[in-house]
Amino acid sequence: MDLLTLWPIALGLTAVLALFAFVNHRLYKKNKILRYHLGLERLSLFRHLLAAMQQHRGLCNGYLNGDTSLLKRIESLQRNIDQHIKLILDCETDAAWIRNNELWMGIEDHWGRLSVHFKHGDSSSNLNQHNSIISDLLYLIEECAENHQLQELAINPNLPAAFLWQQLLYSAEYIGQARAIGTGIAAAGMSTSVQRIKLNFLQTRIQELLNTSELQSVEGDINKLIKAINQHILLDKPDVAADEYFNLATHTLNQVLERFDYFVRQLVDGVGKGGL
Repeated sequence: MDLLTLWPIALGLTAVLALFAFVNHRLYKKNKILRYHLGLERLSLFRHLLAAMQQHRGLCNGYLNGDTSLLKRIESLQRNIDQHIKLILDCETDAAWIRNNELWMGIEDHWGRLSVHFKHGDSSSNLNQHNSIISDLLYLIEECAENHQLQELAINPNLPAAFLWQQLLYSAEYIGQARAIGTGIAAAGMSTSVQRIKLNFLQTRIQELLNTSELQSVEGDINKLIKAINQHILLDKPDVAADEYFNLATHTLNQVLERFDYFVRQLVDGVGKGGL
């Protein structure tokens, strides 16, 4: 077979290979975008479950320290948490990953027991139980992000997506813990030395948020919370109602979590526009 005969065949094979490579690349990119979208959707679902669990912790600590008026809010919140869990499990596209995840199974099991027995036992044990679930949930969120390769994304050229689950959510957790401990102190009308040490530590960590440029917009709310801790909680006799302090801390925490939601929306928009 001479070169004149081979030439068209070679051109044809090259064209076929180029088409195959093009189709394969498009398919790879499409699957990658779908994986990003699913991961960001899960991230949002987990963030709302995390916020609800943190609220449950704070209300339970207030209730177990003497403010029984918080019980109705706890029962309503428990139904809300159960709905969040159902939403996560109903995400059919990725159902196998979550249903077979050991961390998730542990969270479900632990929550199932805690939601039934939260009225019993002492407040310190109950607080530790909540902290354990929330810690596992934070680890699960990191695992979810890595599983969906969200670390490849960036909110902007100077802010990697990993900031969300490696820093921002942990910053929010400092506020959540300060809310829970402070609500318990306000409900009891007194504090122990251990509680004051923990709250002072958390207050220091919360103050560090003021140096985070991404949270500058919530500086006023953070300062209000710090002021409330010092002027109304860290006293020989706390002079604020448990629900009042809880609501103030919740507002601050929600402002931080809204920054999380804002950044997630930016990532979703970026992925939708092909900004990988």
